[in-house]
Amino acid sequence: ATSWDASSSSWECSAARVGVFSHGAGGLPGPSSAAAVVTEARIAELHRLGVRGFDLDLFFPLDSAGAGSRSLYVGHPRRLRQAWARSPALATSREWRRNKSVFGLTSAEVLRASGGALLSADALLALASRLPGLTLALDLKGGGQQPRYGAHLLYLARQVAYRNLTERVWLWAGTASAAKAVHRALSRRGDAPPRLRLGRTILDVGAPRLAHGSEPDCAAALSAAEVRSFAFLGPSLRCTNAALVSALGRLHVGRQLLVWVVDSPAELFEVLARGASAVVSNEPLLLLAALRNASDDGRVRRQCGA
Repeated sequence: ATSWDASSSSWECSAARVGVFSHGAGGLPGPSSAAAVVTEARIAELHRLGVRGFDLDLFFPLDSAGAGSRSLYVGHPRRLRQAWARSPALATSREWRRNKSVFGLTSAEVLRASGGALLSADALLALASRLPGLTLALDLKGGGQQPRYGAHLLYLARQVAYRNLTERVWLWAGTASAAKAVHRALSRRGDAPPRLRLGRTILDVGAPRLAHGSEPDCAAALSAAEVRSFAFLGPSLRCTNAALVSALGRLHVGRQLLVWVVDSPAELFEVLARGASAVVSNEPLLLLAALRNASDDGRVRRQCGA
């Protein structure tokens, strides 16, 4: 599954091309299927096993000015905070002792705490250029809390465009205003990529409930103008319900849906039937096997005339 097509609303017609993204480079066989520190070797091994999509978090340390991609690192701030809570390497960091936030660490402290194993954004994008079919969905953390978020998101977008990776790197943008700012800045420089993929998450936390039951009405706050700022939408599994599909239809804005987190074949086929074209999963190998079985047993051929 190296590519996918969201043009069909029937999962049977796109099953062979569904994007399955490993959540945080998790999903390797064995007890340590997930890890706080994402390594190049881990991504390469999953790629060897057939995984082509990776949904990864990025953050920027205290001394990052956005001047170089080495100032962005791969890792989820909360997971790293838990892993480094008692790290001797950070014992002398006053900022770390005060708030335990990776955003308060310098680049040197980040590398020291990780033993130099933490991937930089530069190394990650270079890996995407080397490995055939590798697709990334990158979520730069800090939107809404960190004042330098917009500058770093713009820098990341420029790096993706510079490396000609706009078809294979999707960028999560925290808000419509952040997405519009990136598009405006790139357009002013005259280097706007033809298909820069910016997306936003749709959360069920805090969403109102539908009148007929307990499902969240995640589309309640969406408007056509906001949705048009994005190339894809990332609803949570609970948000991917009939109400969301209906709302997007009423807004007349077709967008690719990258649903998270989907860990079972039953959940996978349910969201595909509702229009999803890609999923984020802690069990990517399991879902890829389920998709191969769906293709092999004739369902794809019968539905699509293949």
